[in-house]
Amino acid sequence: MSEITKSRILRFLIILYCAFICLNVSQASPPSGKRLIKQLQLAYENAQTISCTFRMEFQWTLAGEIDITEGSMLLAKENRFHYETPQQVSVCDGETLWRFNKTSQQVIVENQKEAETGVMPREILFEYPKQFEVIEVKDAVVKDRQSYLLEMQPRDNTLGITSLKLWLDAEDSLTRRMEWIDIDGNRTTYVLESLLLNQEIPNDRFVFIIPENATVYDLR
Repeated sequence: MSEITKSRILRFLIILYCAFICLNVSQASPPSGKRLIKQLQLAYENAQTISCTFRMEFQWTLAGEIDITEGSMLLAKENRFHYETPQQVSVCDGETLWRFNKTSQQVIVENQKEAETGVMPREILFEYPKQFEVIEVKDAVVKDRQSYLLEMQPRDNTLGITSLKLWLDAEDSLTRRMEWIDIDGNRTTYVLESLLLNQEIPNDRFVFIIPENATVYDLR
């Protein structure tokens, strides 16, 4: 084999190798933001129930203080949920919403459809991201799980939010972490753990039994 032939073969192999590397890099790049948001919505729609624990951290920029709240959350079809922290319990059976303050022993009862915007966990975790535009998608890791970080900005200025970051699990497309900054520079972070899909949840978990000594404000 001549030296010229050897040189041509070598150049061909180098080009082929470079093309292979470029192909792999292209295949390894994160999916588009629109695709990931669509997968998030589809994952939520297909899940009959979702249960998890969470940690919410609110960083008040002006005072330099951080408030941390931990709790648990159950979500089911037909707008049913049970959201509980050491300070409060919010329960909805799909029609009636109960909000119980453990400290004041006060219960607010109202129709779910008339509840203030953002009070339902499903709004924060699944509907809220649709009001934002994805600016950039990056590979990330959350609790040793492969994830995608979506950096987002609001579609309008009425939300009171300047930026939103969303971490979606690469396997099930569900939210594992979200973080947003409001117009005052305060930062709110949600981290979801022990997340389980389609576990059987008794119906009575979505009905709140009012304590005997509680003060009730029925707004229905």
